[in-house]
Amino acid sequence: MSDRVEAASSRFVAPVEREKRLWKPIAARIFGKNGDQQILIRNLSVNGLQATCESALTPGETLTVTFLDGQILECEVRWFRSGMFGARTNKSIDLKSLLS
Repeated sequence: MSDRVEAASSRFVAPVEREKRLWKPIAARIFGKNGDQQILIRNLSVNGLQATCESALTPGETLTVTFLDGQILECEVRWFRSGMFGARTNKSIDLKSLLS
């Protein structure tokens, strides 16, 4: 095998299996360094969410998310782009209670 082919094959990374997502719009509120604002969650997994918001957020920023059913979670912003962000929660989200 040539060095070029061998180097390429050694960089192969197996795909990471992602958690199942709930694709349902859900209104919630966040509180972070820019204050309180309403968000619209686009999808959820037991350990994270993707949502739209009005103010820019910073990766690494800690947010408090309050759902309409009363669940309150702390999460960390993982990414922000054009009014959308992804966050990882510090504990599991009770998806069943959000659907009822």
